[in-house]
Amino acid sequence: MQKSYFSFFAITLIVLTLFSCQDNETPTQINEITLTPAPQKEWTFLLYDDADFEDAYDPLDDFSARVSSNSKINYIVIRDRNDGGANYYLVDEDHQSIMLHSLGEVNMGSSKTFKNSLEFAKKYFPANRYMVAFYDHGGGWMGTCWDIGSNSDNLTAFEMDEALIATGGVDLILFTAPCLMGSVETAYQLRNSAKYYIGSENVSGFIFWRDILSNIDLLIKNNSNLSSRNISEAIIGLHKENKEISEYGHLMTMSAIDLAEMSNLFSPFKEVTDFYDANFDKFRNFSIDSVNVIYSYFIDYKNLLEKLYNFETDTSLKELLQQAIQNFDKSIVAECRGDSMLSANGLNIYYPPISSPTEIYFSPYGIGLDFKDDCSWNDLVSRSSLPKSNLTLTNK
Repeated sequence: MQKSYFSFFAITLIVLTLFSCQDNETPTQINEITLTPAPQKEWTFLLYDDADFEDAYDPLDDFSARVSSNSKINYIVIRDRNDGGANYYLVDEDHQSIMLHSLGEVNMGSSKTFKNSLEFAKKYFPANRYMVAFYDHGGGWMGTCWDIGSNSDNLTAFEMDEALIATGGVDLILFTAPCLMGSVETAYQLRNSAKYYIGSENVSGFIFWRDILSNIDLLIKNNSNLSSRNISEAIIGLHKENKEISEYGHLMTMSAIDLAEMSNLFSPFKEVTDFYDANFDKFRNFSIDSVNVIYSYFIDYKNLLEKLYNFETDTSLKELLQQAIQNFDKSIVAECRGDSMLSANGLNIYYPPISSPTEIYFSPYGIGLDFKDDCSWNDLVSRSSLPKSNLTLTNK
């Protein structure tokens, strides 16, 4: 396995998150930008390339070898390495990475850096539609882009949403490397700042994307007016083809999510969790350990709903769970899974093992997330993780 390509999520990121909540701001511009805005095109694609971590593989060369700007699309990259400052690049018509502006050292885990990058792409390379992709580790609800040069600060889902809303949002979000970003908590957070969302429920890596980038590029150039939904669906189709020939295809999960459906997906789940929070003894009798574990502390969201449905005897609650399952299915534009991941259905949800010390593995859950604030999942899982003698304690 090529470690540089395959950015496996490390459990240590959970502990790391405890120390990376502060937004370590650094200057994101050392010289005035003197570029002239380009003519408006149909698409601008921004790659947020955070290679500022130990043993990082920097995908810029691979990326530029496979895509190129033309009259329909511009490819813009912000690249930050662990051996120097950050720069903005344009991948031109000849697959050359042309440096546009030097930024100096930046914190890629900062909402401000992400916001500035979006503003730069939209101001100087305006388009009818925008697509943004990320390179670095991922941690589901914890977000992505841990920047070791900035005290391992990371870009949380709240910060992504904040920057996207401030800059008018985007049409597609692609997690082109980060693990575990097929996350119901993060997708729910971004429901108002993007239209479609593509990520892996399981481990991931740039290796899953690098060999299909050329086909994605051709798809957009040859069908520039294709709807964003159809492009999302086609990208999953390309992943299905790639998993059959990839050495790691058996580990693949990839789903395209219609973020407009996330509020409908969430509504019955909120009622279910609120009910169980008020009737906790009943939830405690549910064998949650039977739910499909996708990776470490992440279980399959749909399988959770299905197992609860089979467990439940209350008719009204079963109806809510059935509605939650149906709404989940509506949110999935397309998905694919390898032979080792047939238990994956498209989105994970965080659930630490009951044996885990709550103060280490659960206390930081959902910082700034609407999902935590809008339903009782946090209370259910934190109470489940406590000894029976402490059931009066909650972690809200």
